[in-house]
Amino acid sequence: MKLKETDVLVTGAGGFIGSHLVAQLADLGARVRAMVRYTSRGDPGNLRFLTPAQAARVTIVHGNVEDPEGVDRAVAGTTCVFHLAALIGIPYSYEAPRSYVATNVVGTLNVLEAVRRHG
Repeated sequence: MKLKETDVLVTGAGGFIGSHLVAQLADLGARVRAMVRYTSRGDPGNLRFLTPAQAARVTIVHGNVEDPEGVDRAVAGTTCVFHLAALIGIPYSYEAPRSYVATNVVGTLNVLEAVRRHG
């Protein structure tokens, strides 16, 4: 798949792998929508390390994959979606399993349903 001038969404874009994927996609000429988990500080995570040239090809979308309407808006108009959003701290998952199901399972369902709706 040629990505130059392709509209791409990356969920989990502020994380280590997600931010590196965003940078590579921008270097390949994709127009990247980078979805990062909303915080009151507006923290873009590791996307703050993008070069100015990379950042010019990236639109940061603050949201949460647990919100189906927000995911739907983020997916709309894209050709390709890379879904990397997840809670990853295994020890804490034993303490708060519902939050992991909400993000990792329901969030993935929301992304898949939005992709299906938007073709």
